[in-house]
Amino acid sequence: MTKKRITAILAVGVFCLGLVSACGMQSSGSGTMEDNGPITLFLSEQDDYLTHLQEECEIAAEANGYQFKVTNAKGDQDKQISQIKKASKKGEGAFLVNLVDPSRAAEVIEAAGNRDIVFLNREPTDHTVLDETHIYVGSEEEKAGELQGQVLAEYCQSAGMKEIRYLLLTGPESLPSSQQRADAVLEVMDETGFTMQPLTQPLMCDYDRETAKKVLTEQFANGLDAGEIDCIISTDDAMALGAIEALNAEKDKGLTAVDPIIIGVDGVADALQAVQDGTMMMTAYQDATRQAQTAIQAANNLNHGYEYSRGITVADRVDDNIFWISFQSVTRDNVGDFLSVE
Repeated sequence: MTKKRITAILAVGVFCLGLVSACGMQSSGSGTMEDNGPITLFLSEQDDYLTHLQEECEIAAEANGYQFKVTNAKGDQDKQISQIKKASKKGEGAFLVNLVDPSRAAEVIEAAGNRDIVFLNREPTDHTVLDETHIYVGSEEEKAGELQGQVLAEYCQSAGMKEIRYLLLTGPESLPSSQQRADAVLEVMDETGFTMQPLTQPLMCDYDRETAKKVLTEQFANGLDAGEIDCIISTDDAMALGAIEALNAEKDKGLTAVDPIIIGVDGVADALQAVQDGTMMMTAYQDATRQAQTAIQAANNLNHGYEYSRGITVADRVDDNIFWISFQSVTRDNVGDFLSVE
């Protein structure tokens, strides 16, 4: 068992013990803390970060006495709704839902019938769908872009750079998170006094490593000079890592000066290693462990008829029906702190 898994289980175990002392192992929902039945995560799709989040949900669920199940919609919102309708007919408690399309949260709630829902990681576009039995756990997307902008601006200032020639790699159009991150980093750079010069239109790479590699390779084949790129702003780590692979291929052709600044979001294991190695300047770490622990604990509260935020301390802030988990800036100076728990 890894050090991280042991630490995570101990952390959520503290929460369980608190509930044990409060209710003498009895519940107003589905049994004792040792046997709370199944809990299902409806996952939008499988990528590096969401796979990590799924693993952390499983750890937290097991520590809270739940059997853990996961259903993957493979990027199809209609399919996810159908999966939720089918599951709602079974005797299960609150659902964890990682939305395919955040604008369709109301349809998901309707499909779930009387099931409570913890929306996880992908924020419903319309917050009016949230209430005390339909809540959200995630991170403020614009904060990731702000952290990217702060690190990038500090470096560019120290290097005496004023005009930044950049590429912007974005995720699926259906996800507001990508645009929120991108807008925030560019706003910080503008406010800090830099002239940001895009070398292309934003490149949509679907939060996917292979897609980013392919898209950049095609750009280079069509005449984009890799040596002119000062910075690659990626709204997630997978695309940043794909960009590194495309740039390395350009280096293999004997080209020089193919070392732009590369920044990402999520803090997945390969990106943390890239930051340590110096091939990425930074990433904005999105804490999958704390998102998962908060989501499972909130679902447990709903299942037992408690107030949704009862006993939850791992979130940084609780707004109306929303738990926020902060992004953290990871650079070469502090990446060891994050690698030590991976």
